[in-house]
Amino acid sequence: MLYRVVQEGMTNARRHGHAKHLEITIGAKRGAIYLLLADDGEGADIAELEKGFGLRHMQERLALLHGKLRYWSDSGFTLEAILPENEEASNFL
Repeated sequence: MLYRVVQEGMTNARRHGHAKHLEITIGAKRGAIYLLLADDGEGADIAELEKGFGLRHMQERLALLHGKLRYWSDSGFTLEAILPENEEASNFL
């Protein structure tokens, strides 16, 4: 799952944001696995952002595993995927 999020995030950063650099961070904390992708691209107006196939697909796949996808744009675009390590941990996300 996380591999697919990284794949789609990299594609979006290049295709839509025209990013030159992408920083990928992964870690675990409080029963969850966190994946953060931050690029230096053009960013997006989140209020006007239409979720395409990629963002919708990531959200749907993560939801199947009780995970979540968040994203924001300040300087560039950032995606955060959160997956619980087990089903009990999903109650805290």
